[in-house]
Amino acid sequence: MQMTKKTLKDSLFSSSAFRGLTSIALIIVVLWNMDGVELISAFSTVSAAGFMIVVLIDLLLRLLSAYRWHVLFVALHKSSPIMEIIRISFIAGFLGQAMPGVIGVEALRIHGLAKACADAPAAFASVVADRLFGLLSLVLVIFAGLMVGPDELQKMVLVPAVVSLLMLVVTVFLLM
Repeated sequence: MQMTKKTLKDSLFSSSAFRGLTSIALIIVVLWNMDGVELISAFSTVSAAGFMIVVLIDLLLRLLSAYRWHVLFVALHKSSPIMEIIRISFIAGFLGQAMPGVIGVEALRIHGLAKACADAPAAFASVVADRLFGLLSLVLVIFAGLMVGPDELQKMVLVPAVVSLLMLVVTVFLLM
């Protein structure tokens, strides 16, 4: 049986080998554009144990973020493959670090989940809800920091923090 061009193209670009080679190529491009001497100098001041702890914490946070997104998507009564969401989250996270701008990363998350689950509106809603929860978490961390921070910091940040919280509440109610 002869494969059509579209089937050949689809199978080529969706193969694990192609994705692996693309990942390696992107890592090479990132490393090529770095100043190796400065990178080695920066790493020489970091302890290996401390670095591994930070890497493990980052990995845990990314997995928890992907799980949060999965729970949001399931709350919309949609089935979602958790491994696909984790894959999309890691790809979006990499691109978020390597490319400027946040909107492209969120568009990638929406596109990836919509393609995996064939439900673009639910994918869009889950990403918006995830961003709002992230913003709410940030505001709550700011308030927690204000409670334990020095008085000068409280005076300087309290008004912007309250305004941000009020804006977030109004935004959430407008979206409901």
